[in-house]
This record gives sequence, C-alpha cells and structure tokens, in this order.
Amino acid sequence: MISPPPRLPRYATPRDPTRPTLGPAVAKVARALGRQLMPWQTQVADTALELDTDTGEWAYGVVVVTVPRQAGKTTLTHPVVVHRGLTVPDARTWYTAQRRQDARDVFMDGAKLLRRSPLRTRLKIRESNGSEAYNWPTGAQHGIFAPGEDALHGKTNALVIVDEAWWFDALRGAALEQSIFPTFATVAGQLWIVSTAGTAESEWLRGYVDRGRAGTPRLAYFEWSVPDTGPVDPDTVWAHHPAVGYTLRRQAVEDAYRQMEPAGFARAWGNRWTTTTETVIAGPVWSAGSRLVELPTSGVVMAYDIAVDGTDATVAAAWSTPTGVHVEVAAHGAGYSWVPGRLADLTARWSPPAIGHDARGPAPDVADTAGKAGLPLSPFGGREYAAACAAFLSGLENGTVTYTPHEALDAAAAAASRRPLGDAWVWARRGAPASISALVAATLAAWTTTHQPTQAPPPTIW
Repeated sequence: MISPPPRLPRYATPRDPTRPTLGPAVAKVARALGRQLMPWQTQVADTALELDTDTGEWAYGVVVVTVPRQAGKTTLTHPVVVHRGLTVPDARTWYTAQRRQDARDVFMDGAKLLRRSPLRTRLKIRESNGSEAYNWPTGAQHGIFAPGEDALHGKTNALVIVDEAWWFDALRGAALEQSIFPTFATVAGQLWIVSTAGTAESEWLRGYVDRGRAGTPRLAYFEWSVPDTGPVDPDTVWAHHPAVGYTLRRQAVEDAYRQMEPAGFARAWGNRWTTTTETVIAGPVWSAGSRLVELPTSGVVMAYDIAVDGTDATVAAAWSTPTGVHVEVAAHGAGYSWVPGRLADLTARWSPPAIGHDARGPAPDVADTAGKAGLPLSPFGGREYAAACAAFLSGLENGTVTYTPHEALDAAAAAASRRPLGDAWVWARRGAPASISALVAATLAAWTTTHQPTQAPPPTIW
C-alpha cells in the first residue's frame, strides 16, 4: 500500500535540526500502544519535543496544535503523557477539557489502550470517578481535572494538556493560566493546547493562534486548516485534512456535510474560524413553529430582555395552548429607557402573575425601576436561565413551542448561538451577528408560563 502524500500545514514552527528531540521516543511509545503516528503527528512531536542544547530543558514551554475534527489529537497527546510518565521521575501530568466528564471520557479511552498494551505491567490505573490516575513505577502520576482557577494550585507539574480550547472564553482561559503556569516554576513543564478552530467567543485560544502565527518565541505552533475564503465542502476538507489516507473516512465527511449547518461544518471539519458558533436553531425547525394566534385577554405572562450593548430591547408575551406554549413579541424598540413604562402599560392590560428577566443581564437599572413600580418581576438565575434555553430549543424541535412571526424575533433566531454555562449552555449575546434580545425575552416568557411563582392562598379568617 502506497502512503498518500502528507497534507501540509498552513502554519508550523520549523524543526531545528541542531536540537535533539524526544519525538522518536514518543512515536515508539505510540507503537507500543498499538498506534502508528501519522505524518502530521510526527511533525508536531519532533518539533514540540525539541530540547534546548544549552539547558537541556524544553525548547518550547507552550505547544499549540489546532487541527480539524477526527484528525487524531488524542492519538498524539496520549503517547506524550505516557512517555513523560515512563521517563520523568515523580512527574505530575494533567489533562482537562471543556468539562470534567469530557476529560474523564478521554482518560478512560486511554486506560483501555494501556491495558491492552505491553505497558500494562508498568503502571497501576485507578478509575474511580473523582480519583482517576495512572501511577507509574517512576513515581510519576497522571490525572484529570475540571477547568477552574484553583484546579492545580500547590502542585508541581511536568505537563498540562488543555483539549478543545475553543470552548474557553478570555476569563476561563485566564483562570486556567493562573492555575497552570505557577506549577512550572521549579520544573521544566509544558502546556499543550489542542483544539479545533473557535468562534468569536474563543478569545483565549484566538490569542494563542495569533501569537503562534506570528512566530512568538518559545511557542511551538501547528495548524492544519482550509483556506480562509471560499466554500467548505467535502472536497475542500479532503484536500487539507491531515488524516486523509490514514484514519479519515470520506463517507463520514460527506454525512457531516449533509447534516450540519455550513458554519459548523467549516469550523469542525475545515478548522476555519467563524464569527459566531454554528447555528443552533435550524431553519426548518424555526419555520415550523410559526403561527398566527390571537392573543388572549387573560392568562398572559411577560418577560423582557435588553441587547448586550443596549441598542434595543424586547418585551415578550406568552401563554399556554392546548399543545404547549405560544410566544409573541409584545413590544420591541431601540434603546431600553422605554421598557419600564411599557411593562407598566402591559401589566395594567393583562395583569400578568410574573414578568421574567435575566437577573445577570444588561441594564439592571430597568429591573430596579420596574420593581420600585410594584411590577411582579420574576428574576432568572443562571441555572434557571440555562434550563429555559434548553427547554425553548427542545420545544421548538418537538412542536410544543410556537411563536407569532416578528422581524426582530426571526433575526434573533437566525443569529442564535450557544455560550457554555458550567455543564449547560445559554444563548450567547456577545459575538452574535444581530441582537438576540427578542429570542431571550421569548425564551424567558415561555419558561415563566409553565413555571409561574406559586401564589400564596388568601388568609382564612375564623
């Protein structure tokens, strides 16, 4: 069988032939695990694991690898972890991803490979949830952690791998750095950042991408991706994906192309950055929920939301129907100073039992003004807001949530993207190509309809 020509990277730190490298040793570990490194993985390992000829330490303190989906990131990073455990006495190595469960899934997959390999007699594997670890005879240990500022404080580490780094915004990324870099103070450690391309909210990864493309010293950078312009289809992916001819199936790419939104396909399979996350509400799903329904005179609840930059605001109404919940834009306009007055007018008309709003959303002064006016505000905390977003999307998909067409609501649905909130998600205000205040208000109103605050019974007089 003739191996296909390797797909060349768009950006790659060049190999310095004067430096020794531990790349071949990692490739040997990969073979012991039953894996043969592909050309792109060999290129990364040979360069990223160069040793400085003067100090004997790593030539690169940070390694950034950005490749499309199904390129084989874990097939590269797992042998790096195992090699470090076998060769560095008392080394501490760590792995994290967007959620701890994702990190655990990768850990368990690696454990299966180790148990099937000749290396199984060289370590002890602990798989209990919350205390997962590889323990090596060298005294080295590998574990996983949930991303967070306090995750690694007080530890001394030889290697930390952050997977799917596109998931982290600037604040989450900064928190990771604050927990990671101090642990390299007394040992020659490396931070590996691996990911597909991100979105407008992937500020932390984007900073490393920009520095890597610019050739920042002590940062090894590797990127395989499609060109920044032109359509991304299966042929484009096939011409640039580094796993073509090795592990990637053409049918898998074509199936993904048919099933995914264009922006999501371009980001995941072409490793192309997008201005926002992939469309969450599919066009046919949104269109199917459109109804012209007469607004009732009672049983109406309300919610409001304000654009993140304050350029517009929306008041939504919602009520129960025989099949679920119906929402309608009751008021929409520029700015938001008009919102308290409009809420008061609509309250006088419908006497809603509750008016939902995001307690952590923009313009908290609106809630203050409306609350002082005696309006029945129902603030949403983070957990409840996340539940409302998930329920709204699910309701659209199963037909239990319908809406009255409105220009602002249609535009918001088309611009909808997700922002991670712990293990859940909410509608992402920042980075959206249009205001989503109408969608957020509709979401809060729909949830308030089925989760109205319990009214205390009138007192009984004896």
